[in-house]
Amino acid sequence: MTKKIRALTPNQLKAARHGLGLSQDQLAVEAGVHPNSVWRWENVNGSGLEHAKSGSMDKIGGTLGRLGIVFPNDGSINIPANPQPRPGRRAATV
Repeated sequence: MTKKIRALTPNQLKAARHGLGLSQDQLAVEAGVHPNSVWRWENVNGSGLEHAKSGSMDKIGGTLGRLGIVFPNDGSINIPANPQPRPGRRAATV
């Protein structure tokens, strides 16, 4: 069983995104949300999560799962060893 996406901390979201080699904008495009949604979730120190739209949070979390990120109940993050860029998308540069 995995954690509910709403329980993700800003640091967990950043780690997952970086592990996939995605910028905030790229994750937003993949998830179909506004880039501000990703920025808000990562940069509000948790206090702004009440201002994030739950639909956006669900889309971001679902996208991370679809791209291979697993969030076990122990608070860790499992990132694929060799994440592959999606067809038609350029790999992120970090």
